[in-house]
Amino acid sequence: MLIKPALINRTRTRPLQWRDVAHGAWLCQQERLALAPFWPSIAGDYALQLGPLSDAVSTGCKATELVTVHAGAQARVKAELNALPFSRRSVDVVVMAHVLEYAKDPHQVLREADRALGFDGYMVVTAYNPWSLATLVGALPGQAGKAPWTGRYFTKGRVMDWLSLLNYEVLAEGYIGNSSLWPMPTERSVNAKDNPLCRSLPWLRCGYFIVARKRVFPLTPSPGFIRFARAVRTPQPAQARHTQRVDKD
Repeated sequence: MLIKPALINRTRTRPLQWRDVAHGAWLCQQERLALAPFWPSIAGDYALQLGPLSDAVSTGCKATELVTVHAGAQARVKAELNALPFSRRSVDVVVMAHVLEYAKDPHQVLREADRALGFDGYMVVTAYNPWSLATLVGALPGQAGKAPWTGRYFTKGRVMDWLSLLNYEVLAEGYIGNSSLWPMPTERSVNAKDNPLCRSLPWLRCGYFIVARKRVFPLTPSPGFIRFARAVRTPQPAQARHTQRVDKD
């Protein structure tokens, strides 16, 4: 697969709710189940839910205040995701469900989220998998203009590289959804057909998740550590001369 530039000249039309996505109710449920084990260990006072789909995915978040941010009318804070109206290091958790696929500049979206996130804060990302069988289904007639095939695809490894450049430690990652998102009647879309090939080969599943934490390492050691290091590494001359005298005798 050719690696295309992340920056594009036009903005992709993003789905405003999960029912705009093929098998959206089922996919949302799968992402909830995948993230459920990690919410109890993610603590904080303020959490940003970026994009219109993040609210439903992060229902298990234990943050005191959940703030939905996007350009739609249903957002608690109406703003563009590449220019967040929050001060530096002011939030503890950032959730981005299928945000990078529809961003004109995903690097800037990540930088803005990183600017607002405090030290040792958590970033949770979900996205579509470009290696999945669902990508082939998107090539069928009548499917190309529907989500999730209207967005762009970034591999899990590529997004993890972007996070590593911003000093994030990946705590957990994995693939979601044992299905190819094959077209089905609307009333059955909540129960997408399970694909045995996706169950055997996880990297063929329709999506993935990443749970990362912002790490900050000091550029210079503390003065106390320097004094301790000097005391350990510097030999005592009196003891050295005494040892030599005993050896000669």
